[in-house]
Amino acid sequence: MINKITRESVGEKLFNMIIEDYIDTSYSKHRRGSNFYTRWIFLIDEEYFPEHPELWGFWETPTFIYDKEHCNYSGFDTLIRVEKKTKSVIKEYWETVD
Repeated sequence: MINKITRESVGEKLFNMIIEDYIDTSYSKHRRGSNFYTRWIFLIDEEYFPEHPELWGFWETPTFIYDKEHCNYSGFDTLIRVEKKTKSVIKEYWETVD
């Protein structure tokens, strides 16, 4: 199973097709102004990429800088295979007694 895709390993054309539309944001932290440190999730599936079954699944970018105001981002050349998990977090807090 392939767990890492690089622009070089799949070619410029296929890599650009994969990163046309992200399906989710897995990480976003404000940097300054309209800039954010961001990670996106992409889906490669048989509907859009039937000739690449070895790549079907979810893929995440490394952290990059995204400017929401100007809709541009710093380049990235790598995608890492990921899968969605559920995590439960217990939080303690203080509540007023009536």
